[in-house]
Amino acid sequence: MRHALVLFLLSLSLRLALLLALPSMGGWFAPAYQGDAKRWQELASADALHGNPEAILPFRPPAMTWLVQLLADGDSVDPMRTRYLLLILGAAIAPLVYLALRRSFNQPTALLAAYICAFSHSLIVLGSGVHSEIPYLFLFVLSLHDWDQMRYGNRTAATLRWSLLQALACLFRADHVLTIALQLGWLIWQRGKGSIRTALIALATICLSLAPWQWHAYQQIQSYNREPIPPLPAQGMLPFDEDALAELRSWPAFAQGGNAAFLSATVMTRRGTRITRSDLAILDEAYGSRPESLRTPLIALYGPLNCFLGNSRESDGSFTQAALDRAPPLLGGTARYPNGFLQSLPRNGSLVLGYPPHLAAINHGYLLACRELLLAPMQAAVRVLHKLCVGWQGAASGIGNLALPIGTHGPRRAVDFVTPEGVLAATFRCALFALALLGYFLLRGKPASAVYLLWLLGKAIVLAVFFGYARIGALAVPALALLWATAIVHLMRNVTAVALRRISRVGLLLLALVEITRLISPTVPTIDGAPFTQSNPVEYGAHVVRY
Repeated sequence: MRHALVLFLLSLSLRLALLLALPSMGGWFAPAYQGDAKRWQELASADALHGNPEAILPFRPPAMTWLVQLLADGDSVDPMRTRYLLLILGAAIAPLVYLALRRSFNQPTALLAAYICAFSHSLIVLGSGVHSEIPYLFLFVLSLHDWDQMRYGNRTAATLRWSLLQALACLFRADHVLTIALQLGWLIWQRGKGSIRTALIALATICLSLAPWQWHAYQQIQSYNREPIPPLPAQGMLPFDEDALAELRSWPAFAQGGNAAFLSATVMTRRGTRITRSDLAILDEAYGSRPESLRTPLIALYGPLNCFLGNSRESDGSFTQAALDRAPPLLGGTARYPNGFLQSLPRNGSLVLGYPPHLAAINHGYLLACRELLLAPMQAAVRVLHKLCVGWQGAASGIGNLALPIGTHGPRRAVDFVTPEGVLAATFRCALFALALLGYFLLRGKPASAVYLLWLLGKAIVLAVFFGYARIGALAVPALALLWATAIVHLMRNVTAVALRRISRVGLLLLALVEITRLISPTVPTIDGAPFTQSNPVEYGAHVVRY
């Protein structure tokens, strides 16, 4: 336990040093990573439910909003309470990794992997504000002990604990469902019939744990689909035939008014005097789809939508909402539609639930993404490669708060953190990639490493299917740390223990001097050349951050 305590204190010290040295004290995020911090602030506020669909509907997994609300100071949402908790959870990751690894791997490998987690700049940045990645990663690392017991036999208590942690992790990140499937699939494949009972208990526990949230999400969506029903036809609209009005009333309430107005204006443009059932085909001609009720998702609505956005022809793989601005088909030409119609369509990535193409993307995003991939397979392959490269940039970062040796200056992609670029950064990441390959070669076939390799595989699939985020790559650091540590221990197997201790002490001393110097003489970071302040934070978009 002595090593675990030292690791915790070192990790906590580095994270506190980042908090104290930057002008983000009291705010929601550090300049290196804004992410969704401002969104959690909005969703946790008392006014969030007043006409905000993102708060009313289950667009995002709910656990981070719950956490911020739980730590609120009365009616005031205080970010520092949450940030201090995340500092502690982030600092606990390294000792938990050590305690998990030492049961199945040798002491030098377990200890080195834990120190890599403690000093990883990526993991420090993940906990630099109110972000959901650190509690999510903490839950995964915490579950490793129970996983080890599950794979050795039918341990019901361990299975129940593991399953509860997985269910809670899904409420932080909905894509964790994929990791659960990979782990249970591997368990059954490795142990055959002997693991079926364990897998069934795990699945039942996870489903029962998620059932209350799923029921709540179902009720939210059903209520939003049905209410409030607008009066139709409204003033200025053409009259509707009864069967046309009946079909229109079958659409979700939030989509009836706007689309009825569009139908009326279009029929007027075409010299019509009444809206019949056949006129409803105008929506198919204009948009390629008709409004349909929102479907109850598995945990969160954003999954299908983000899959479509991340694989659309407008995307390069990084976060973008450009596909939301895509022009509709408008069969027959613009002359068959009202004047100014194109100018009235959603712009600048705005999501409008009553707009049929946006509704289709929310309900059928996975199918639409597959169509995009099939239409341009080579472009899709390049896009996926870009996503994986961005993820690797987030995983293969430097050491400490200054990200030695590659530094902290660089672009910050939309809803992501800073990833330095240049020859040095590229060379460093290539070296770490080669080191990870060596570690994988040395660990292949070792059952104890499977859960870490499955975690890596799960994050790679998430990157490929959705957006290329450096922050998703950073989540893979504990698994990569095992590969890196295994390779380093192998390469240094002929170095004496005394020499290794001396190298370690010198390295820790140099890192401590660098961090102390930085803490004593902090610099003012800039975003696109302007000094960073919490009072006027930069919103979503790509920016250049310098320290």
